[in-house]
Amino acid sequence: MSLPPNIVDFLFDNGNFDHILKKIFRSLDGNSLASVEATSRRWKSFIRQHIWCDATAKLELDEAWSKHIPTFSVKFHRSKLVSLACSAQYIVGGEEMSDGSIRAWDITKGLLLKTIIKDNKEIHDLKVKSKQLFFTFGFTIMVYNLSEGPDGDLTAVVKTMLVGHKGPVLSLAINQQQTMASASGDKTVILWNIKQCKVSRTLIGHKAIVRCVAINQDFCASGSFDRTCRIWSLATGSCVREIQQELSVRSITMNQYRLVTGDTGGYVFIWSLPNCVDDSKGPDKLCWRAHNAIDSDRPMKEPHRAVYGVHMENGVLITLAGQNGRIGVQDFWDNIGPDVFKLESYVI
Repeated sequence: MSLPPNIVDFLFDNGNFDHILKKIFRSLDGNSLASVEATSRRWKSFIRQHIWCDATAKLELDEAWSKHIPTFSVKFHRSKLVSLACSAQYIVGGEEMSDGSIRAWDITKGLLLKTIIKDNKEIHDLKVKSKQLFFTFGFTIMVYNLSEGPDGDLTAVVKTMLVGHKGPVLSLAINQQQTMASASGDKTVILWNIKQCKVSRTLIGHKAIVRCVAINQDFCASGSFDRTCRIWSLATGSCVREIQQELSVRSITMNQYRLVTGDTGGYVFIWSLPNCVDDSKGPDKLCWRAHNAIDSDRPMKEPHRAVYGVHMENGVLITLAGQNGRIGVQDFWDNIGPDVFKLESYVI
């Protein structure tokens, strides 16, 4: 569903029509809300304040994420995808490549702008932030400055190389405060000050490779092949919760309300982040639900059942799993009703 900007902007500009704007935006599903947030800054600010941060809406969302069945759509890529990136307009999956290349594309024209690097090292993860490109490169993290000339040519210039890990770097995450977390095969997570390009903290505690990492303004979450997810305080560097899981953790994402983990068996778990960082909450208060992200009609061998990527908006969960590139979109803001039969309930 789309909204005519002229009508909404008219309501913004002429009088106090907040009550009408609330009804308009609340009538949308989560996918549409995530998209229209990108229309303008005031649309985004209004939706954040009056929808996602509204006390009543927050209670409705918690109820939806924990006890309701969301509307669901799925797309098969028909080949293996191992990375997932999402924006308001696009869902992008990355295929497994062996040539270690990074290519930049103009997505409006479908044109290759530049091959930034081509090497025999596997690129496990990359992020773009404030016209800077960060990507894993063996035991190091490469940082490039990006700029575009008047003719549209893309220039990528090496800024620095971040050195600190003693194993291959496997995952990166960056928050709004310019802190980057990197996960590595050396069993550690490093927090970086990317303005100063130096190590802030090294987080030690995992007993196997750390395969995935996520970060918000207060916490860092890491998933490991030791079958645990750890939540770390950015302020102190201490581990505030270790969550035991049945299988290795392959993918992870978080916001200030929820934590999502995907494992190597094809299952996705949704956790209450406030409960996870509250040491008075027992294990039975942490996980809201779990579901199988693999297509049950297509038998797969165990190594191909992994959840390779998870992405979360306030009301929407997107998962990438399996060797057939199955992308699932679950809209909890537009759910189909309570999960009365506990089809996706989970108890530790």
